[in-house]
Amino acid sequence: MNYLIQFQVNIFSLIMLIALLLIIRQQSNIIFPSKRLLKIIINVTIISIIMEPLSWIFDDIPTTVGFILNHISNALLVLLSPVLVGLFASYIDLKLNNSWKRLVRRRFYQLPAAVVGLLLLVNLFFPIFFYIDRQSNVFHQLPFQMAIMALVAVVYIILFTAVIRARKRSETRLIRVVIIFLAVPIAGMVIQLVNYHLNFSWTTISIAILIAYSYLESTPGEKDFLTDLYSRSIYDRYVSVLTARSIPFRLMMIDLNDFKAINDREGHLAGDVVLKHFSAILKRVFSREHMVARLAGDEFIIVIESDPFHEDAVIDQIIHACKNHESPLMQNLRFSYGLESYRDGMTFDEIYMRVDEKMYTHKQEMKRTIGV
Repeated sequence: MNYLIQFQVNIFSLIMLIALLLIIRQQSNIIFPSKRLLKIIINVTIISIIMEPLSWIFDDIPTTVGFILNHISNALLVLLSPVLVGLFASYIDLKLNNSWKRLVRRRFYQLPAAVVGLLLLVNLFFPIFFYIDRQSNVFHQLPFQMAIMALVAVVYIILFTAVIRARKRSETRLIRVVIIFLAVPIAGMVIQLVNYHLNFSWTTISIAILIAYSYLESTPGEKDFLTDLYSRSIYDRYVSVLTARSIPFRLMMIDLNDFKAINDREGHLAGDVVLKHFSAILKRVFSREHMVARLAGDEFIIVIESDPFHEDAVIDQIIHACKNHESPLMQNLRFSYGLESYRDGMTFDEIYMRVDEKMYTHKQEMKRTIGV
């Protein structure tokens, strides 16, 4: 019970982070690089929050198992500090420079963590950071462990400098949120230095993560309000990421033929119902794909990442679903489409223009052949 009271703030932080992971998982199947990195930070923080009370619980338990677990939990706590600050640096770098390849080249700023990991192996035989008495299983911190705190502090200073330098080329709102994102864990580290028993370090990191998610990763306009498909802004962001990372994909653009006539003849409410029904068909047919979006009006776009992709079979499924729909308006619905594959070096605008041209060409062909 004493440990429960001592670490009640850790328990609160742990619950908050687990809830945040569940929200991210349920919110969307589109995970942008920065959100993916934030999920890694959350998981590492969860491990750290669990390790901290364990390092106290296993202390002073004079058994072989207690000695091993005491050593593991304390070693992980030493290692996770530089790991986490490196991930913080990676997240900020990604937000400021929008380049995943840049992070890969910099090994996600994990060089300090690699050095600490090697020193922890040395610590097994020649204590550097801490030692644990084999008889009493009591943990003893050595002065050199403060060097880890100093290392973390230096990285934070470097990050602050990088943020200040980037203020002229980045949005003011982004810079402000990033500064808060950094300032909160620094405050927790200072509090922990003043009183080691307050256990605020990991908790303030959890608050910083919540701030980053709330202001930098939550996108209110992610879904189109009418069709529940992804919005144009999310489509733009997603394809920008794919082209920047040269990830193979195809774009299919679909436009409903003579949709204006439905609105004029049946009313806009009926037109909205048609859009909802057609969107539901697209979501079902393209259930394997990450992105089905409504561009505007009666225009839709699908980002196809599955391979192989059978174009004719997919179009037949859409046509069949429309013809067999319970609504007469859906049964008579016709559409035009274009399909374009991304090739390395293509820009975001280039692939969009090409698929738009192919869709327009198909629409003109349908007008000539069947008059719709």
